[in-house]
Amino acid sequence: QFSHADWREGDQKFYVSDISKAKSDLGWEPRIAFDHGLRDLISWAESVN
Repeated sequence: QFSHADWREGDQKFYVSDISKAKSDLGWEPRIAFDHGLRDLISWAESVN
């Protein structure tokens, strides 16, 4: 179950991912699009709770 809580001092409010170093150094590419992965994560989280 998800619940809302107010932000606390020091909380990280925004997250930004930059995969450019993994791409350039390792030749890595994501296999799953972000929106599909997020949907899968939400479905999984709902199924285990």
